Order: sequence, then structure tokens, then C-alpha cells
Amino acid sequence: MQANKKANLLLILSVVALLVALGLAVFFGWKAWEVYRVRNTVVEIWEAPEGMQIATEKHMATATEKRRPMELVLSPSMKVTVNGTETPVYETNVSLDHLESGALPNQSRTPVVYFDFKGQVTVEVEVSEMELTTAKIMPTSAGIVPTVSGNTVSFTLTEPGDYTLEFNDSFKRAMHIFTNLPDPDAEKYAAGGENIIYYGPGEYKTDSIKLESGQTLYVAGGAVIHGSILVDHAENVKILGRGIIDGSLYGGDANDRAVRIPINISESNNVEVEGLMLLSPNAWVLQGYIATDVTVDRVKIISSRANGDGITLQSCVNFHVEDCFVRSWDDSLVVKNYQRSSDNITFERVQIWTDIAQSMEVGYETNKGNIENATITNVLFKDITVLYNFHKPVMSIHNSDNAHISGVTFENITVEHADMSYGDALIEIQVNQSGWSTTLERGSIDGVHIKNVDVLDTTHQRLSAVVEGYGNDHFVENVIFEDITIKGEKVDSFMGALEFITSDRNTSGIYLRTGE
Repeated sequence: MQANKKANLLLILSVVALLVALGLAVFFGWKAWEVYRVRNTVVEIWEAPEGMQIATEKHMATATEKRRPMELVLSPSMKVTVNGTETPVYETNVSLDHLESGALPNQSRTPVVYFDFKGQVTVEVEVSEMELTTAKIMPTSAGIVPTVSGNTVSFTLTEPGDYTLEFNDSFKRAMHIFTNLPDPDAEKYAAGGENIIYYGPGEYKTDSIKLESGQTLYVAGGAVIHGSILVDHAENVKILGRGIIDGSLYGGDANDRAVRIPINISESNNVEVEGLMLLSPNAWVLQGYIATDVTVDRVKIISSRANGDGITLQSCVNFHVEDCFVRSWDDSLVVKNYQRSSDNITFERVQIWTDIAQSMEVGYETNKGNIENATITNVLFKDITVLYNFHKPVMSIHNSDNAHISGVTFENITVEHADMSYGDALIEIQVNQSGWSTTLERGSIDGVHIKNVDVLDTTHQRLSAVVEGYGNDHFVENVIFEDITIKGEKVDSFMGALEFITSDRNTSGIYLRTGE
């Protein structure tokens, strides 16, 4: 009897011990997983350069650059923390003039934050300049829903990318949040070496940095360069980093300025550009001119002054732009011809915010160099998200010279806000004569495919697609519209949710496919 009691007691103690062991294993196993995730979340934040000014009321005013300071400053009214660590909030220039307003558009400010991370981060944005009621994060496809508590917005990021945070359903003070994966080669470049030019954290006034063949320029996070970068008649060049190239100290009056292009790749081959921010240029921003075999990756652009085209490619061949952000006060992405023809141009996974002009444009200058047999061929815009398009068409081809344009594709285009102030054309494909024309003769367009376009919202009751040739002899031919949706309504006829404006006189082979 006593032996049975002892056996039962041992059994009970064994079961209890087993349960305790299992509980401890589950507990410590879960804690280890949590610690593992924390230890594998890497966040890189850089302090602002020492001495950078906090914006005053005058800095924040809306006025032309002749009437208020333009320099890059820190926000007086927004605070951002990433996993509890504060990161600088910069105030850069934007223009909210959504009509052509001449050589000196009004300048406003918008906040910009940047950091690198891997894993999962919690971002908190504290706003003191307004009472918060709502907040929204774009692109909508990211599926990030922020929470608002008092005057603080919080949200979680699990994938590096470019995000725009709006307050109270207004675009006017939207915060641009630019993030990348940590750069595994940053320390290597910091150590220097032959053909490496390195700018560490700090503020620099450099004017123009000219790179020679075989050189690498690295601009580290926390660095602000007031200047520009030139690659001219060179090859095998890299422009890398996480820092800022700022043009705010250069005058931007279009009638009286020396143009300073932040990154200018001219008559050069095999060039890589990666990771930098280009803010407040005094004209256009990233230029490829007769450039071949170029890759532009994860570059972030914000422009606000006249002729502030974002990425402008002139007579380029084998030029690939991917995973970039472009907010511009002129065409965001544009392809033109100058001294030679253009071929094999790709824009892929780019976010666009176009304050004025077109978001994706081929033209108007298609033979500015007046060369023989000018062509623009094989141009692809793919997986593009247009956050805002405030002025002219989202997708456009304007052949204002005598070039032959063929093989242009717009595929997987999401337009979050089609709010054009200059007409209602979502798409415009034309052979025309304009103030930008160089040649007396006109050209032609043959082979355009516009596929899988989704317009989420628009201020217009109805949008249009314009397809027009020129005269009786200069045709637009073989244009396919496929799977287009306007505010949830499928475009299934030429007089449906998208009005088609065209003529049999100088167009042929205009097709609409619904994919059904």
C-alpha cells in the first residue's frame, strides 16, 4: 500500500516536472524568438549636420525664392522616432503651384525623413503645427494603416521603401519617408582607397564634383553636399550612398540662372547611381545625355523650381531606372532625342508625384539635334505608382519633330490621384507641332501598348485618352489599350468611363481590349 502511494507521488511529481519543463521551454523559446527578432532588426539613423538651422517662420513662408530663404533646414514642428530613437526631419522646398506660373513659382516646404533598416520598426511622428484628426500612408498598395493618438501618428514598417504620410486628408504638408536596407559596403567605402572619393557625415559646399573613369563617389548618410556631380566623357563610374545632394543655395530664376544639375551623366558609359537624395535643384535633376549602359537605383528626387524635370534622358541607350521616388515641378520621367537616337529605356517600380507637367513623357523634343533618321524605340514604363498628377496627362507621347517613335509600353500603372488642372486627358499620344519643335517636318508613332492601368481617384467626372496624328501623312498607328479601370469601373468601350478622342484622318489600328 505504502509502495503504491510512493509510486503515485513519483508519478505526480514527474508529470508536474514535465509540465514545468514544457512551460519553461515554451516561455524561453518564445523569449528567444523575440530577442532574435530584436537582435536582427537593424536601424541606421544619421544626425543632421552640426549647425544646420531650425526653420524660422520666414523659411516656412509660401513665397517666391526672391522673397524667402531657400536653404535646407530642420523642421520646427515635426518630430520622428524610429524604434524610440529620434531622427532628423528636414524641410525641403516644394511648389504647390499646379499651373504654369513662370520663372519663379511660389515655394512652400514639406518634411523629409530618411533612415535604413532591416527587420521591423515602429515609427512615431509627433506634429505640433496642427491638430490631427486623420492620417494616411501612400502608396495604398503598401497596406499600412497608421494610428492617430492626440498629435502623434504611429505605424509599423517591415519592408524598406518610400512612403508618404498625409495629415488630415491634405497633400500640402505630406511627409516623405525614404528608407533603404543598410548598405553592406558602407564601411568599405569609408575606409577609402584608390579611386574612391568619400564624403562622411557633415555639411559641404563643393560646387561641382567631376568624376573620372573608374572612380566611385560615396556620400554617406548624414552628409549634405551643396553642389552637383558631373560624369563627362567617362566610363565605369559609381555614385553611391545615402546622403543628400542639395541645390537650394543656387538661384532658380529661369530668366537669370546658371543651371546646376545635381547628377549629370554626359556622353559616358557604364555608370551606376544608387541610394542618394536630390533635393531643391535649381532646374532639372538627374540627366542622362548621350549616356549608355546606366543604372539608377533607389534615388529620391524632390524638385520645386522651373524646368525641374525629375529624370530626363536625352539620346540615351540601355538606361535602366528602378525603385526610385520622383516628385517634380516639371515632367517626372521623360525621354527625348538630341544628338542621337534613343533605345532600350526602362523605368520600373518608380513612385511619382507630379506637381506640374506630365508624369511619364516621351517628347516633346524628339529630334532636337536635327539628325538623320531619328528614332525613339523600346521605352518601357512598368510597375509605376503615381501618387499625384496635378497638371497634364499621366502618360504621354508628344512627337513634335520628325522622329519615328515605336515600341513604347506603359504597363501596370496605378494612379492614386488623377487631378489634372490642364484638361482631363489621362493619356495623350500625338504627332504635333509645338514651341519645342526643331524640325520643319513631322514624324510618326507606331506601336504603343497601354496595359493594366488602375485610376483609384480623380477630380474629373470623366477622363479622356487623346490619339492624334498630324495632317494627312503623319500617323499614329497600332495603339492598344488593355485592362483600364477608372475608380473601379472597367473601360469596356470607346465611349465608356474613358472617352477616346481620335480621328480616322491620321490614326489607324486603335484597339481596346478588356481581358475578358
